[in-house]
Amino acid sequence: MLAALLPCLAQTPAGARIEGVVVDTVSGTPIRRAIVQLRLSDSGQTSVEGADYAEFTGTDGSFRFERLAPGSYSLSYSRTGYLLPRISTGYSSHTIRVAEGETVKGLRYGLIPQSVVSGRVVDEEGDPVEGVRVSLLAFRYSGGTRRLTQLNETGTTNDRGEYRVARLPAGKYFVQASPEGLTPGSTLLAAARTPGAPLSTYASTFYPGVIDAAQAPRVDLRAGQEISGIDIALQRTNMIRVSGRLIGPDGAPMSHASLTLISAQSHLQTSFGASADEAGNFVLSNLRTGSYILNAFSSGNEGLSAPLEAGSTDITGFVVRASPALSMRGSVTVEDAMRTLDLATVGVNLRSADTGATLGMARPATDGTFSLDNLAPGRYFADVRPGVSGGYVQSITAGGEEVRGRDFDVSAASEGLRIVLRTDSATLNGTVDSPHDGTGQAERQGHPSVILIPVDARLRGVDMIPPARISPDNSFTVSGLRPGEYLAMAFEDIDESQLQDPEFLTALEPLGRSLQLAPGEAQTVSLKWSVWPQTAAGN
Repeated sequence: MLAALLPCLAQTPAGARIEGVVVDTVSGTPIRRAIVQLRLSDSGQTSVEGADYAEFTGTDGSFRFERLAPGSYSLSYSRTGYLLPRISTGYSSHTIRVAEGETVKGLRYGLIPQSVVSGRVVDEEGDPVEGVRVSLLAFRYSGGTRRLTQLNETGTTNDRGEYRVARLPAGKYFVQASPEGLTPGSTLLAAARTPGAPLSTYASTFYPGVIDAAQAPRVDLRAGQEISGIDIALQRTNMIRVSGRLIGPDGAPMSHASLTLISAQSHLQTSFGASADEAGNFVLSNLRTGSYILNAFSSGNEGLSAPLEAGSTDITGFVVRASPALSMRGSVTVEDAMRTLDLATVGVNLRSADTGATLGMARPATDGTFSLDNLAPGRYFADVRPGVSGGYVQSITAGGEEVRGRDFDVSAASEGLRIVLRTDSATLNGTVDSPHDGTGQAERQGHPSVILIPVDARLRGVDMIPPARISPDNSFTVSGLRPGEYLAMAFEDIDESQLQDPEFLTALEPLGRSLQLAPGEAQTVSLKWSVWPQTAAGN
């Protein structure tokens, strides 16, 4: 037995007992030979090294720990071929406390069956290519901006050109083969530049054989599904060299600035590991043809962004000048006086509409005024955190126009930002029905949370309501809510990054309970547990 292989505390003849089961979250069937471990987090005595217990689950997925020392425990569980809940740390979200002689049972934990993609990578002659890295990419939202993001799981082709990428969550993915990992001297990398012509070599290629992600289909993976035959034919493309100079807003070179490129088509960021020298000179090598946005940032917080068109020939003397930094002033006012609102807890920042980068947060002075400095010209979103005193954002105007949830040109907003808050916010209290029938403490994996979504889809990118954590007694409270109509739902585990995706929020609508919250109202509701959609990732 695995428990015998681990050091453990001396067990008492009449100790405590913890029982539960591990199941497949898709089929609901028990998982045999899953490893379940207990970590003693508070024994009421000095720290004891190796104070752990471990067991394999039986054929019915059950586990049982007997004659345990009294104390507080955390529990972990795993099984080859399965994934933990999407943002779980591997340990239960709540502590299991047992007293001498006590039995805690009815614990239920779920593991998600992994998805797998496999196939071959070949060259233009149909011959297999060894040593190519294959990765999966999905659209994710960061700072409200949709980006194509690479997953951590990758595979490498063997001598037959075959690859297999496992441990994947369900989702819709682009599959990409990257020949950059080939060994020096490979025939694929030996395509020499002929006089007067650009270098032609193999580029990173999306399934089934296209260079631009905008032209590539996505592979739709369900939880536990293995899809084979995702074969990729590597494509050749012209590679060019771009050299130039970065000039700061004061006319001096942007010394040692770091450079990144974002594809104008796929919004996939590419770091070249390139930086400008002392004189601001830079070189980007092996750049394929396409449209890009060049971003540069220096240690002095100077930054610039400029379009770059990579054609069929090298580019030399590409000089990019940063515009003078701007400052934006603004004010925060409170429209009503239902509650006292501490302006020192209000935060205002701007988020780039191009890169999603967030600038430093400004705090209003006692008279409500604030200033955001060192801004590069461009379009931004205004993000406002109304503080901890129960306020909410009524309006944000720039240049006399409402900009809540909309980007605006900071250069044209000469009148600054005008932010109006109100304090007649609503509060939602409630409980969630227990999802388990067992007695004792029915532990939940992941991060049990209540999600509120405005019914008006136009407000979803504006009123981002943080998930409310559900306490061990299944109760919750959400305060500081803008009055209006919402959909409320409860989940045992969530992926917060997906809450910025408008398509995903639409998919959640059927799971929600409709609520109407009046100004200043405190409403109490009861919710039922819902299952976080497994196939929505990467939409």
